[in-house]
Parts: sequence; structure tokens; C-alpha cells
Amino acid sequence: MTTKPVLQSAPNASPATREQGREFLTGLDQAAVAYLVLPLVIFLAGWVRLSFALPTILMIAYSLRHLAQRRQVNNSDSRASSHTLVIVIVFSIAWVLLSGLTHQFFTNSDWYVRDAVLHDLVASPWPVGYGSVSGKTFELRAPLAYYLPAALIGKVLGLSLAHYALFLWTLIGVIIFLLQALQITRSDPARPLLTLSLIAAFSGMDIVGNLINIGPRFTANWHITSHLEWWAGLYQYSSMTTQLFWVPNHALAGWITIGILGCNRNSKKLDEFLPLIFVADFLWSPLTAIGLIPFFLLYIGSAGFLSRLKLLLKPQVVLPPIIAAFICLSYLTMDSEAVPKGWTLSLSSSLMDGLLNHAQFVLLEAGLLGICILIIQPSYPVVIALLTLAILPFVYLGEANDLVMRASIPSLAILSLACVQCVRATPTGIQYARSAKVALMVFLVLGSVTPVQEIARSMHLSAWPIDKTSSLSDVTCAKLPHHYVANVDQVTSAFTWLKPPVVSLSDQGKGNCGNPALAIMAKAGIL
Repeated sequence: MTTKPVLQSAPNASPATREQGREFLTGLDQAAVAYLVLPLVIFLAGWVRLSFALPTILMIAYSLRHLAQRRQVNNSDSRASSHTLVIVIVFSIAWVLLSGLTHQFFTNSDWYVRDAVLHDLVASPWPVGYGSVSGKTFELRAPLAYYLPAALIGKVLGLSLAHYALFLWTLIGVIIFLLQALQITRSDPARPLLTLSLIAAFSGMDIVGNLINIGPRFTANWHITSHLEWWAGLYQYSSMTTQLFWVPNHALAGWITIGILGCNRNSKKLDEFLPLIFVADFLWSPLTAIGLIPFFLLYIGSAGFLSRLKLLLKPQVVLPPIIAAFICLSYLTMDSEAVPKGWTLSLSSSLMDGLLNHAQFVLLEAGLLGICILIIQPSYPVVIALLTLAILPFVYLGEANDLVMRASIPSLAILSLACVQCVRATPTGIQYARSAKVALMVFLVLGSVTPVQEIARSMHLSAWPIDKTSSLSDVTCAKLPHHYVANVDQVTSAFTWLKPPVVSLSDQGKGNCGNPALAIMAKAGIL
């Protein structure tokens, strides 16, 4: 084979195909770790009492003391690297701009709430409180890592610059991941556009699911801007472009962490940072972090398991993340009992209908792609990704089945990288490999309809301006969503390490709560 499996060598890979272990972290590795961990430090400084925050931050700083160490890198390929970096930056700028994050293009409806969250983080002292609603005291309680660097800048320079900072922060994360993808897939540094395009176009075959299950009604109501991914009803797996356009706050941590593991599958220098990366992932997105667990376990259980385990159990490695995890989880789980949860099959009209819908969903979204990948280039991460994606739809958690959508992000990133490798591979010596590659290409083309329509919506519909005055309470008509806030009347007194919420937002619940994105879509007749 001309390319290598993602993250780890396949069972039948020869020693010559295995990358030699590295005793250093590259500048890209350092940037990725810093990108994930910086919001954790900001959170500790803003949400935790000084007597707890200061020693925890100092311990984290001590645990990161080796992060800046690196070997001198040969500069013989600097020209190719510069060429690649320019292409990645330009591609990333276009991709992030089309997401609507800056509101220069149409911005999807979820951002009306997210813009309000950024407003509250800038306008209010930390922790952000919402006062008494129906006799209960509420505090902003959500995975805040994505917003915190931009919000900190906004506190100094104002809300307008906070939005530009959020764009820049998102752009940096996308650039990091795409550079990681080029490294993992061994893409030609002089021609990176194929890899970048395949990642942006990666998706399950939502168009097929719609045609099979909705049929004439789908074709009659279809529009180039339609959102295709809820065809299965109870769950969805989001394309890479959908993840960026709708939920970069959840996606970036999953993408970059998979990138870190993939770029360093034999590097001993990464090991001491693994616990801290994992804790930071939870502050980015607890559900995405759950989806990362199998890949952390695979990484730890690979070559050198005993030496890795010995290092991970050292107090200076494991103690700071444990303390940070205790603090973060106490915050993230406040008043979480009311989150809807259960078995998805119980929501189906019958057990058989539920199982058939489940099987169809998994096959169209990942299974057929995965079979082709395993025929062309078998790898353990792809097997684990497919198993994860097959199991997730059995359980629902969250009002919109958020567990399935967010915990699937790391596995979908694995499949996207594996597809890049398989497209670039020249199948030889493996029965059915050529046919599998042809089938894979067909499946990818069918899947690309989803991101094409996400981009078309961004370009076709009118942009709407950022609301720089409304709080979360305003945009939700004073009906604070449970997945964004917590009733802290009986919590903050028990969690003495957390600061009490501060209420400084005025006229909450009195602003305009009409979502402009939904109004634009309704006017265009595509809701």
C-alpha cells in the first residue's frame, strides 16, 4: 500500500510501514495542545475562587513545563511547507467565512443563541448569573471553552472585537486541524487541495436517506438550501461542514484531539499531556469528550502500554488534571438531572421498526463507507469508529439527542481522514480493493450533497446582523434553556470552590426573541 492507516498500523502492516517513534513534539503539536488547554486556564481564573484557582493553575503550568521542548527541525522543505500553509490558511478562511460566523453570509439559527452567550460573557462579570426566574436563581452553565478567549478579549476591547476574536479563534482551530490532517494522511505538501476538499465534503449519504424514507414529499419540498441530516427522525450524524457551520464549539476539540493522537501515535512526548488534554476536552464539549474515550484508550493500549501507564500514574502528570476535572465536572453537571435521557428504541412504534431504522441509518451514514475503507486499508481506529457509530443511536441524551450528534464527532473525523487515505491509495494485491475504491468514491459523491447544500444556504440566503444588545434571557423569551443554565440555589453553597454567580444584566427577557435566521428561512419558503 502506498499510504498508511490512520493513527495506528493495521494488523497486517509490515514493520517497514510503521512510523518510527518521535521523541519530540512539533510546533503544530504544541499549538494544538495550547489551543485546547488555554480556555481551561481562563475558566479556572474566572469561575473558581482564588484559593482554589491559583494552585490549580500553577499545577497545570508545571505539568506543561515540557511542552515547549522540541528537536531542531530540518528546514530543507520550508518552501513546500510555506506553500502548504498559505493554501491551508486561504482554504480555512473561506470555509469559516462561509459558516456565517462573521454574519457576512447567512448564519444558521443556532447562532442567535450563541451570539447571546458571547454577549453575556462579555457584558457580565464571571460567573454569569440571570437572577431569579420563577423563584429560582439561574447561572450560565454550559461548555464554555470555545467562547472564553474571545470573551476575555471582548471584556477589554468591547463586544464587536469579541466577535472578530471568535472568528480568529475558530480560524486558528480549523487551520490546526487541517494541517494535522495533511500530516496524518501523508498528503503531497505541494498539492494539499485534494485532502482539504475531501474533508470539507465528507458526509454520510443523507440524500439517499431522504429519498428512501421521505420520497415524493422530499422531492416536492426540496430546495438547494435544505438541511438534509434529520432524515432518520431520531438522530443525525453531521457532515464535517455541518459541524463547522453549526457547532464549532463542539467540533473543534474533537477534530484537534483526533489530530493530536494521529500525529503522535508513537511519540512518547505526548503521553504526559494526555490527561490534561482529556480534561480540557470536557470543558469544550462533554459529549464530544465521551466520543473521544475509545481513541484515548486505543492510544494508551498501543505499543509501550506499560511504560505509558507508568508515566500516566505519576503524581505530577495525573494530579493537576484530576483536580481540574473535579472542578470542571462540578460546574458542568450542576442541575443536570432534568436532561432527557433513555433508550431510543423505546421511542419507536415497535422494536422491529426501531432496529430497521437504526440499521439503515448506520449503513447510510457510516457503515457502507466503513466497509470500503476496511477492504482498502484496514485499521483499528476505523473499526472502533464504526463500532462507536453503530452503538450511539441506541441511546438518547439531550433535548435534540445531543449525545448522538456530538459524541459521533471524533469517529466521523476518523472516517474522513481514512477516506482521504483510501482515495489517494493505489489498491494492489487485495481482492475486491479496486471495486471497494470505486464504491467509496460513489458514496463520497453522494454524501457531498449535504455539505454542498450547507454552503448553498450560506450563500443563497440573506445575511442577518449580529444582535449586540440581547442576552440569553432575551433571545429565549425569558425561557432559559436547561442545557445552557442551571438552578444554583442549592448548588453553589455545596460547591464552595466555585464563585457565586453575579447578576448585572438588565432588562432580561424584554428584548426581541424572534430568531432572524428562522424568519429569513420562512420568508424564502424553506422551513
